[in-house]
Amino acid sequence: MLFKKRNQIDLAELPLERLPLSREDLFVLFDGCDSGGVACNVGSMDLASASMEKSWQGPWRESMVGRLHPAGWVDAEGNPNPKLERALAPLRRPGLTITDGRAGKDRTMGVTMGDDGATGLVQAAPGIFNLKPLPDDRSRWPQSFRELFDERKFPFQAATREWHERFVEYDTDPLFRALNTNDRRFVRSYCAEHGLDIEPMLELAHAVGSITWRRYEVYVDDRRGCTMGREYGWNDPDVCRGPVYMRWCVIVPKLGAMYARCHAAHEGIPEDWCNNFPDWEDPTAFVAVDFYEDGDLFHALDHAYPWPGESNPSS
Repeated sequence: MLFKKRNQIDLAELPLERLPLSREDLFVLFDGCDSGGVACNVGSMDLASASMEKSWQGPWRESMVGRLHPAGWVDAEGNPNPKLERALAPLRRPGLTITDGRAGKDRTMGVTMGDDGATGLVQAAPGIFNLKPLPDDRSRWPQSFRELFDERKFPFQAATREWHERFVEYDTDPLFRALNTNDRRFVRSYCAEHGLDIEPMLELAHAVGSITWRRYEVYVDDRRGCTMGREYGWNDPDVCRGPVYMRWCVIVPKLGAMYARCHAAHEGIPEDWCNNFPDWEDPTAFVAVDFYEDGDLFHALDHAYPWPGESNPSS
């Protein structure tokens, strides 16, 4: 989306957190997609055409510089000032991202954390985003995260038990269908077959299968230690090499619990498996079920899991 002059405001007077940036602005500033795929991704932008036409090197850059340079946010070449650069840095490199949408086109907000700090991206209007840098003091990240993923939209209560299970399941549909319909017979049989504690799984099925119990989805993607590809001339987090851990969470806030379809490499899986995700989706799949007694949503989501029985070197 390109801004029209009649809609311009005095960008120099705005705090960074309210600076409106289009997907195209961000693509230029990131030299590609943001590493978490919150604002710039194949689901929300025609990146194939952009690659062929090199739009980010021409009209997108010209528009961005024309808007932001007079306000001092970038120089005449489009390089960001120090304050803007600090906010952009965590989103340029692979990190751990927590976002509210499974598919890129559905994402309206997210936070990416890494060695360069942490920054949130929040959709302010269709196609327009604000940067929300988290403090340098990492001990304040949980509070800052909760200001973005606020209690009203993303509630989470303390569980009555602390319980965590990871188990291999290539085809998660039957189990998740049983949870969604509170099929207690299937859940009992499944737990007995896989050696799982029955009571928390039945408690989860009761909550998930009830039409009165609220639930919502959050996606966690950990690519710390990966290298982004540049096959198309720009940073592409979907084409990367290195350790990738994915966690698609269904959260039951009143229960303080969540279950997730997860993905991670293990023996026999190539390092670049996520570049051909449809081919490796099932071989890398497993299930995680978690109950959190502390009721801390940041603590519950600040990680994705390695393959059962293995450890995550980034944790």
